[in-house]
Amino acid sequence: MPKRLALLSLIAMPFPALADPAFAPGTHGEPFVVQGLMQGCMAEEEGEFCVINAEGWRWIADAAGPTPPEVYRLLTVLPVNAPIEVTGDMVEMGDITVTAAIADVTTRHDPDARLRAILQGAWTFGSGEQVVQIDGSEWSVSVDGELQSISLLQLRGDCGDGVATGGIVITLAMMGGDPEAITCYHLQDAGLSQITLRDARGAGDLVMTRLN
Repeated sequence: MPKRLALLSLIAMPFPALADPAFAPGTHGEPFVVQGLMQGCMAEEEGEFCVINAEGWRWIADAAGPTPPEVYRLLTVLPVNAPIEVTGDMVEMGDITVTAAIADVTTRHDPDARLRAILQGAWTFGSGEQVVQIDGSEWSVSVDGELQSISLLQLRGDCGDGVATGGIVITLAMMGGDPEAITCYHLQDAGLSQITLRDARGAGDLVMTRLN
C-alpha cells in the first residue's frame, strides 16, 4: 500500500472525548468549537507547540499553556490530517492565526481523507522552476529552492462565496497575506502522479506533476 494511503487506517481510529472538558468555556478567552485537521506538533526557538488547521485559520496550542498538559499530550499522538473537533478558548488572533487554549479534542470522519492522502508530497508545474509542497493542510511554493509563500489549503464545495460547484475545489489563504484574498481551483482530476486544477478566475488549467 502506498505510504500516503497507509495513513488512512490511522486517521480512522476512534479518539473519544475526555470525560469532562479540561476547563470551563470562557476561562481563557472567547469560547470556540471548530472542526479541522491536525497539522502536527513541532519545536522552535520559542518553544514547543501544536498546529491545527480549521475553517481557514491556523490554530496554535502552546506546550507551555494555557492548554492543559493532558490535552496537549492527546494532540501530540494524532497523525497529520487527522480530522478532529476542537473545543477551547481563543487567547489571541492574528491575520489567519489563532493562539488557543484547548479544552477537548475528538476525532471525526473525513469523507475527503483519500484525496488528502493523494495530494501529499512535492509537485511541479510549468517550466519546473516552481515547486508546490503539500504537507497536511499547508501548500508551500518554492522557486529555485527559495520558499516564496505558505498557504492554508481547504477542500470545499465552493470558493467561499456559497455557490456550490458540483465538485471539489481547493482554496488557498496565504499566511501573512490578506485574509480575504482567497485563491480557488476547481479540481479536475487527481491521480498519484498528476493533478489537474482549473483556476476559478478563468486563468486556465494548472497541471501538476509529482516529484516525490
